[in-house]
Parts: sequence; structure tokens; C-alpha cells
Amino acid sequence: MHTVIGNCRNRRDASRDERPERRPARYLIDGCYGDGNVGDECLLQAVSRLIRSADPEARIAAFSSDPALTEAETGLPAVAQCNPFSRNLYGSVCKGLLWRTIEQIRRCDVFVLGGGELFRDHVGPSATLGMFYRMRLARLFGKRVLALGVGVQPATTWWGRRVLRGALQDADALVFRDPESLQVARKLAHRLPDAQWLPDLVFSLDWDRFRSVPNRSRQADSVLQIGVAVKTLPAGHCCAQSVNQQLPGVFVEALSRFAEQQPCTVSVLPFADTDASVGEDLREKLRGRGVSVADPTPPRIEALRERLAALDCLVAVPLHASVFGFASGVPTLGLAYDLKITRLYEAFGVPELCLPVTGLNADALQSSLEGIVQQRSELSTHLMTASRQAEQRVRNAVTGLLSPPVACVSPNGSTPPSQQTLSVSVVIPAYRAAATICRAIDSVLAQTAPPAEILVVDDESPDDLASVLEPYGDRVKLIRQTRGGASAARNRGMEIASGDLVAFLDADDQWTPNKLQRCVQTFLDYPKVGIVASRYVLRDTDEQTVRTAGPELDWCDRPIRASGPTLLEFAKATSTPTVVARRELLQQHRFDVTLTTAEDRDLWLRLLAAGDAYFVSEPLCIVHLRGDSLSHGNIDVDSTCMLRVIDRYRHLLGPLNARRERSYVHFKWASGLPGGSRALGRWLRCVCLWPLPYSRNRTRSRFARLRALAAILRRWQVRA
Repeated sequence: MHTVIGNCRNRRDASRDERPERRPARYLIDGCYGDGNVGDECLLQAVSRLIRSADPEARIAAFSSDPALTEAETGLPAVAQCNPFSRNLYGSVCKGLLWRTIEQIRRCDVFVLGGGELFRDHVGPSATLGMFYRMRLARLFGKRVLALGVGVQPATTWWGRRVLRGALQDADALVFRDPESLQVARKLAHRLPDAQWLPDLVFSLDWDRFRSVPNRSRQADSVLQIGVAVKTLPAGHCCAQSVNQQLPGVFVEALSRFAEQQPCTVSVLPFADTDASVGEDLREKLRGRGVSVADPTPPRIEALRERLAALDCLVAVPLHASVFGFASGVPTLGLAYDLKITRLYEAFGVPELCLPVTGLNADALQSSLEGIVQQRSELSTHLMTASRQAEQRVRNAVTGLLSPPVACVSPNGSTPPSQQTLSVSVVIPAYRAAATICRAIDSVLAQTAPPAEILVVDDESPDDLASVLEPYGDRVKLIRQTRGGASAARNRGMEIASGDLVAFLDADDQWTPNKLQRCVQTFLDYPKVGIVASRYVLRDTDEQTVRTAGPELDWCDRPIRASGPTLLEFAKATSTPTVVARRELLQQHRFDVTLTTAEDRDLWLRLLAAGDAYFVSEPLCIVHLRGDSLSHGNIDVDSTCMLRVIDRYRHLLGPLNARRERSYVHFKWASGLPGGSRALGRWLRCVCLWPLPYSRNRTRSRFARLRALAAILRRWQVRA
């Protein structure tokens, strides 16, 4: 028995159903971009590169304080960043920046927080709330929210703890840049999503063409190329005096002494526009002490990477200057003004190359610099090896969180074959199915990739099912149970199934011959996929094709991971006879026997939330419609069960989407009732829950509810 509940997508005309192209996924990256900081722009480059490696067809945009600068640096479309909690409330509201921000979030599929400090309440609420509200909007719109390469500091205020806890729980996955941030998050959040810590995401950029330093042999009298990456800290920082006022004098004194012993050329490298003035001041002081100084380098990504590749050693204050040096294989001496810099050097096994800026003097800096120069070849080799390992670790972890790439298709249109195989158990619940079950079993036996077993679960059917199945002999295993419904029958079949995969088929439906072969190959090609379903053909009682239904073509032929409203959309589009799932996944999830209808969507929601799914665009199943199904015969039971499912997974759908879905169920409920006060009450309930119009993919007209109200009143008048 097949149940179709409230899926308006299946009502579309055939021409729209057969669109040849799918829409690429939209990613929106948020962070501190456009502020003239090379490290932040590199994070944006790294995140977009990781997205491209996972989904080559992805459409990526970014929020930025200076969209023109971000587009010039990264080549990505950028949108003006809006913070309504700042002083520029006029620009946020009156100039429409806030509405454009909301629209960008509404249109994206995945909202990515791309590195940087997720939370710092010691600088005030403006910056923290400015980032938090965008994450909360993305969650309310039901978007998938990922936080990649973020740092978290302990909350210092009561409001800070509440905001940080909400931000952590809004994310579907969290990747921290250091273990301390992960510990802070775990102590604060009661329900933390998938979380881990990884090296800096900038290691995932393409560094091969910049790695030219290792094992370089130089004469003792050759001119060394030394880089100094400077930084200016804000006045409120605890190390501001040491970095802004004392450190330039230490640089001048130490480099002057070093130049007296060995010829060298110093390159001053500002990593942000705010560092340009201190860099120019340092250059003038070094020239006054007789030190050779290279031409100034603009704070731009490619210019700094190229200059770094030619260095013999680097003295780095900014965090990403150390990352650049490590990734390029340049021996780097880090000056730590923050714990995150110390952790970076410890993670790479060179803590002795990191000096605290507080109390630093010229003697210590000169001594450390001389030690690095003497061991530069060994250090270069070590740093490049460690940075390659960091790059691989970042790629493996982050690309696993993003949407996997589109399936690789061979020239003849089929997926490349694999040497492995997976066994399949087919579960068919049967009740009053003697007239149709042979058609279903014959379609299974006709598969090009035969299953390992066919399990027919007799749900205490009153017809003589055993005699109908007798001609099949050992090819079909009959299991009897007391009357418990289709859910209990499927659960019983899953308990007995021994195959690697479990495929579901209703006793009155049938498969196309290549159904199992296509599904098994998909599981082999994508080991992370836990559930495979497909589109299907609907036929009426006269065996006439009604339409092709199922998931949107936009969702098909690629592994996808659902979140927010897409979870329910995918569940609605999934038909039970098309589903094949991994048995180990089904061991953790079962059909809910307390649900009379919508039990399939309840299970699909859990399976889709647990991992990746794959929808096949080719119709692999023929569903035969029956007028006596529960979904067509009892609108009260159907709607009540659907409301239970929505309430059960409200935390996954998001509160805004859950209200809209509840409203839509009440709308369909009111439309299906014969009129009277009950229908009017349901209609009023749907308006109270969601007064805005539904999207066009649900109702063909924005005035659908007004038309439904008119129809209810007409039926009420006729009945009266």
C-alpha cells in the first residue's frame, strides 16, 4: 500500500517534471572579509576552494565589508555585510542593506561561517550579535549551517554565555581551529553538533608552486633573505603596548646586529592595511641603521605568497604569517601575542621557534634568528612535511562535511563498474495482497542484479498467501506475524534480513529490471551514502500512467545532505518502494508502529538527518494507486499523524519552518473536509500559524487559501 500525503510537488505538470538540468547548490560564506586583512581573505579562498573540491558546480558568494576588494582578491561574488547592531542603523535599514542580507540568506542552500573568531564578548555586543543574527536567520530559514575553522574564547558576561550557546547549537557542524576552542564549546553547549578541531584552513590552499626553499645550499657569504611580518593590535588588547610600541625597536636592534655578522636583505611584510604604516616606519628605521631593505610589498594575497617563497627565514607576528611560512617551507620564528599562535607551533612540533612578545628583547630575538638560519634546510623539510599532513587532514575532514561531488559518469551514461558487491535483502509486507504480490515478486526476480533474499512478511492476511507463494519455492521466504500493520511487518523483515542493504517494496507495486543494480552501484561509488531512493511512475487502476513523481531533478544524481526544511521536503518526495538503505543504519532506526500513516516519512527524516542520501533521476519503480489507502480514505488520521511527525522533528526543521509545515497540514486538512465548522476551524488555524502566502511550489496561486475558504463556505451552505 502506497501513501501519498500532502506532496504538492507531485502535482506539477509533466513538462516541468522533466527538466534536464539540476540547480547547483548555493553556498553563502560569512566572516570578517573586506577589511584589508590578508589572513581573512585567505580563509575565504580556502573555504571556497574546499567547497569547489566537494561540489565543482557550486555557486558561492560571500558577505564582505568591501565587496569590491573581496571580489578582486578572491574572484568570488561578494555582498555588502550588514550589522544592524552597529551604529550604522540608517544604512542597515533605510538603505535596504538588512533586507538584502536577509534575501541572500533565504536564497542560499548552505550557510558557512568561514573562519575567524566566532565569539568575543569582551569587545562588546555589537560584533558578536552582528554575526550571531545571521547564523540565527540561516537556522530559522532552515539552511544548513557550518562553522569552519572558527575560534571561541570563554564568555565573560551572562549575555555572552547565552549568545554563544545559541550560536553553537545553531550550527549543524563545527570545525574549530584549536583544541581550546573545542573544550570551551563542549563545556558551554548542552547539545553540541558534530564538532572537531583541525589545523588552519589556509593550509588547504595550493602551496606547491611556492615551496622552493628546502635543502637550498648557500655559501656562507651569500645574502640572506629575511622577512618580517608586522602587525598592529587594537588598543584594548593585553599585548598592544608590547607589539605596537616596544616590538619595532626590538626588530631594529636585533636585525641591525644580525646584518653586521652576515649580509642580509630584509623584507617588511604587512598582512593588513592597518599594518602598512608601522611597516613603512620599520623600513625607514632599518635603512637608517644601514640594513638593506627590499621594496615594499602590498598587503595582497598573491604578492605576499610570492615574496615569502623567496625567503630564507621569516619572523612572524600575525598568525597567518606563520601559516604562510609553514606552508611554503620557510623556517619561521613566531612571536606570540595570543595562545592560538603558541598552539600552532606546538602542533607542528617546533615550540622552541615561538617566543612571547611580552618581555622580548633584541638578544633573544637575534639568538633565535641565528639558530633558525643555521638549521634552515632541516626546518624547511620538517615544516613542509607537517604542512602537507595538515593540508590532507583539513581536506579529508571538511570535504566530508560539505556536499560530495556529482557522480562521475562514463561516456555511455552509466556509472563506472566496481569490483566490489553488496548483498540485498528485499522486504515485502503483505496484507490482502494475494491478487498483486506475484507481480511484485516477479519484478524482483527479473532484476539484472538479483537480491540475496526475498522476505515476504504475512501480516496475518485473511487470504491464502502461502498457496500463492508456493510456486516460488525457496526463492521467497514467508514470515508470519500477528496483525500489526505495515510498519510492524517491515520492522520484522529488517530484523531477519541478512544482506548488506535492505530494499523495501509494497506488495502491489513493482520495480524496473535495473532497480537494484543502479542502487547497489551507487552505494559502492559513495560509501558515505546511507539511503538511496529514486523517482517513480504512478499508474491508476486501469494501468494508465498518471505522471512521473518523486524528488525534484535538482536533487538527483548526486549525494546530498539535508537540513532544515529540505529534510521534510526530501522525506515527502521519498516513496517507500523506491528506498534501499544500509542495514547497519536501519539497525539504529525503525518504523514507528504508533503512527497509522506518515510512518515512512518519520523514518526517512531520521535516515536523512543521519547522513548523506542519493536520489536517482531515472524512475526505477512503478507505484499502483489504490483508492482504499489510508491517505485517501481518512484525512483526519493522515493529518494528525503528519502533525505528530512535524512536532517530533521541530528541532531539525527549525521553529519557523515547523510553523509553516504545520500550517500547510491544516490547510490541506481543511481542504479535504466536507465543510462545516471543522473545516473552517482548520482553515483559521492554518492562517494563524502562517499568515504569509505559501511558496509557488506548494500552491499554484498565492490566493489558494482564499479560494479554499470560498469552497468551504459553499460546501457549508450546501450542507445547511
